[in-house]
Amino acid sequence: MVRQAAGGGDRLARWAAHPLGPALLFLSAVAEACLFPAPTEAVFLALAVGEPRRAPRLAALAAAGGLVGAALGYWLGAALFARAGRPVLDAYGLLPRFAAMGELYRGSLFAALATSGYTPVPFVLYTIAGGAFHVPLLPFLAGALAGRTLKYAVLAALAWWLGPAVHAFLARHLRWATLAAAAAAAALLAARL
Repeated sequence: MVRQAAGGGDRLARWAAHPLGPALLFLSAVAEACLFPAPTEAVFLALAVGEPRRAPRLAALAAAGGLVGAALGYWLGAALFARAGRPVLDAYGLLPRFAAMGELYRGSLFAALATSGYTPVPFVLYTIAGGAFHVPLLPFLAGALAGRTLKYAVLAALAWWLGPAVHAFLARHLRWATLAAAAAAAALLAARL
């Protein structure tokens, strides 16, 4: 996805340069949390790498969108699981992981959400499962905010310090960077279990 953002003629790159690019970022973060796995990181990087001094503000915007989406996803799970939450999870093949998410929440709700940005598990599963398992709302939202903030703060720091070099590095080494991030997330999950 980051590689696509590098292409000059790519639709994502055009949106990143558009004045409504930040709105796209916010809406992508909302959708990623409650409807489908959206390419929010690619949107963020396209915007932040293009203008690194905006990276901290964009990170806050993405985290806020993630929090709004988390609240909506929680509601889908709590109030509309059979009619809306289950079909969303089923559409993305996430139902087999649903019970495991409940176990993860029983172990440590806050830690599960705070590290959610560093796992290969789509955030929409975290949010809908949170509502469906009726975890306490305020700790859920606090954990979701911490997790989304940590995720985008790291990306913002990279964009701020390294600017376009981050984009070029990820375009060349996306597969290895993804594998390294997945290995780190797996190590974190294994340490928690």
